[in-house]
Parts: sequence; structure tokens; C-alpha cells
Amino acid sequence: MLFYRIPRTMADGSLRLRPVRIFDASFITEGFLEEGISPYRNIRPLPLWLSLWWWTRKTFLPAYCIEYDTERIGFMGLYNLRPGESAGLSLVIFVKEMRRHGYGRRAFHLLLQSLKRYSVVKRIYVEVRGDNTGALSFWRRMGFAEIRSQGGIVTMSLKVDEKT
Repeated sequence: MLFYRIPRTMADGSLRLRPVRIFDASFITEGFLEEGISPYRNIRPLPLWLSLWWWTRKTFLPAYCIEYDTERIGFMGLYNLRPGESAGLSLVIFVKEMRRHGYGRRAFHLLLQSLKRYSVVKRIYVEVRGDNTGALSFWRRMGFAEIRSQGGIVTMSLKVDEKT
């Protein structure tokens, strides 16, 4: 598949995207739960961290841990990847003290460069809660435009070949 062309590791100075590993499971689980992201409700046949790890690995291809100076600060991954067409994007800086310092922007641009270079998709989209004004503002600054608002979720889209 085309997504295998995307580099496994990308770096911009002290910011690095690297593949998510099993050792990141508790960091990602805590971050997802703190942000209110959980595919599971009351049924957990496995320990929570293992359930979320499994869900993350099955949902996001590729999935990256965002590091700054070797410290894990966030997560980024593509989901619903339709090679040559579109993909959903999730990007979260879990460490609150590291937000609003440009790390999310830098991580996004690293991935975007690879998506453009290898022609993986033509369009990417994000889904944001309508009351999350910070995230909506961030994605607008990245060049995304609102295409739909339904059930409190705003869907925004960006053509990958456009300049950002």
C-alpha cells in the first residue's frame, strides 16, 4: 500500500515523529482518556491500556508518537486511509505545558510534507468538537476549511496539494 512509503521516522530539529510502540501504550491511554477519547464504554475484556493499545494499532495507520527532546508529548495518526483519495487525521499534544508552542504545527507539517511527496492522499480531514475553539482555530490556521457540522462535531478538510 502507498502509506508504507511514508517515512517511519521524521524529524524537524528537536521534534520527532516515530512509530508508536507497545512501550507507549500507557502514555497514549492516559492521554486519550484525559482528552475524552475512548472507543470502549463499559466492556473491557482486556486491561484498559491493552484494549486502547489494540484499538490504536488497528485504527491508525500510520501512528506516530510525537517527541520533543526525546520526551513523549503527543500522538498523531491517520485513520480511514483510502490510498490516493483521503484520510482522517488525529493530532493531540497530551502534555498540556507543551501546547501552544508550535509542536503540533511542526508535527503536522512533517506529516504533510510526506503525504505530498509520496502522493498518499489528495485530501485529509479532521473532526473536532464544535465547542473546542482552540482546536478549530488551530486547524483553520493550518489551512483546513469547514465542510460539515453535525451533532456537535465539525468536520474540516484540506487538499493535500494546496500550500499551507
